[in-house]
Amino acid sequence: MENTIQTKHTTFIYATLQFIYWAMNCSIYSFAGMLFIYAVKNQGKPISNGTLSFGIMLSLANLISAFLQPYISEAIIKKYHYSLTKIIIILNTLTSLSLLILPFILNSGAFLLFGFGISLVLILTMQPFINALGFDFINHNIPINFGVSRGAGSIGFALSSFVVGLILSRYSPKYLPLIVLCLSLLLFVPVLLLKSSSHHQESSQDVEKTKMTLLFSKYPFLLELLIGFSSLFIFHTFVTSLLGHLLTGRGGTSANLGIALMIAGFCELPAMFFFSSLIKIKDSKYWVNFSAIFFFIRSIALFLAFTPSLMISTQFLQSTSFALFIPASAYLFNQYLDPSDNTLGQSLITATMTIGGVLGNLIGSFFLRTFISPTPLLIFGIIVTGFGFISIHCGLKKMTATP
Repeated sequence: MENTIQTKHTTFIYATLQFIYWAMNCSIYSFAGMLFIYAVKNQGKPISNGTLSFGIMLSLANLISAFLQPYISEAIIKKYHYSLTKIIIILNTLTSLSLLILPFILNSGAFLLFGFGISLVLILTMQPFINALGFDFINHNIPINFGVSRGAGSIGFALSSFVVGLILSRYSPKYLPLIVLCLSLLLFVPVLLLKSSSHHQESSQDVEKTKMTLLFSKYPFLLELLIGFSSLFIFHTFVTSLLGHLLTGRGGTSANLGIALMIAGFCELPAMFFFSSLIKIKDSKYWVNFSAIFFFIRSIALFLAFTPSLMISTQFLQSTSFALFIPASAYLFNQYLDPSDNTLGQSLITATMTIGGVLGNLIGSFFLRTFISPTPLLIFGIIVTGFGFISIHCGLKKMTATP
């Protein structure tokens, strides 16, 4: 009974951490464009100038965070024996300090771009350590519900997109750094509460870890899985970020885009909330493979959707592709990698997804600039998801459970 209460208590705190983190992630990532347009207009410069610089900054921030995540896992956590909560606290402290400076440099284009880029890198870098923290509890016999917690993160993302959008449109985009700063300060509460109830973490860092250079030889399946993950996220990213363009190409409107995004958001929740039950029916290998198949099916369905209504209906497949893949991939690495390598493994998942995201935006933008019709991009989507599924399937066949 006492263990059940502790599990629910820890799950609630960890879910709160995920909720606040993804609200912060959404606020800075989704509304950064509004802030930069506001800043560029205030300086009397053409918006196109700011758009190009902003696009370059976003790509660089994603790439830098993708390299920082495994570096921190391997170099800092291993060398200095820092706990995951300590890493999150350090990253969040630096985030708060960088956000504190932003309101004072809104009228300085280059400094604003640099300062905002640092904030974004720090927030993106936190993600795998927040995921790994959940599995650290699970591995120390505190079976928190990771699916429910990650689902809370999706709710935080959805709610912040509505609330922050409302605040910025009613008042001014200049308040964005202040909003993200408030969320950053709130993040300290669940992290410190988890730190006080997780003394085991400090000792867990003493286990010898595998160097990243040796990781691929120790786990022969790893490279194929990560290539497959990145391929799926190339598709997922251009479908998500360029959905408006794809709908327009099929005769859709901005109203259709809003409905499509709402369906995708709501479809994520059941799969994430009930994943802890699904993992009892079949193991993580099955669900990763299952979700990869549905990424491929979704790409075909999107290609065959010749009307806005049909394109919107493909969003229901979010529940069997992306929504299943996120918890399943995290569980997979926790199950099949040695506990000492789990944090680095979670970092590599996030890094490969991030790289896939950057490539997805670049490739998607290239196709839409080059071709009038969205059809060539959708054909590419079928090819890249098919390749991703084959790569993941081959990697999974090589896996054997860690004793």
